[in-house]
Amino acid sequence: MTSNERLDQIEPVLADVVRTQERIIFQIGKIVDYVTDTREQVDVVIQRLNRLEVKVDLVEERTNQIASDIVVLKVDVAGLKTDVAELKEGQTRLEADVTGLKEGQARLEADVANLKEGQERLKVDVADLKEGQARLEADVANLKEGQVRLEARQGEMQQDIKAIFSLLQERLK
Repeated sequence: MTSNERLDQIEPVLADVVRTQERIIFQIGKIVDYVTDTREQVDVVIQRLNRLEVKVDLVEERTNQIASDIVVLKVDVAGLKTDVAELKEGQTRLEADVTGLKEGQARLEADVANLKEGQERLKVDVADLKEGQARLEADVANLKEGQVRLEARQGEMQQDIKAIFSLLQERLK
């Protein structure tokens, strides 16, 4: 067999190897794109978590302020009741204070309603984040699995190429 005939036999095998490598490179590109997209999604989730932390801090601050206001209001009410029992002439002032307390209570109730609404939104956001995190974890697991398969396939192809070159060298001798 002449060297040209041997080359004619080897050329289709090498062309197939080159096509296979091109497909692998294309798949690696797709994986890199997917990982990039996943990273962008992770960045968005991190940003949302940071915003939630700020919201939680604000809710906690408002809750503490409301608790403080409630304590102050309880003290005021107790003081007003004592004043009414002891001082009849203070009744006019007491009525004005009661009106102020009612307004404060209405504001407090509105604040409590707003807090409850904010809390519900936070619960929904947390649930969405947990859902997104679960999807991300599944995607990462799939990527790792694909990478392991790709590395195994690449090792097999390298062994095949070495075997082909060894055969070529033996036949060319």
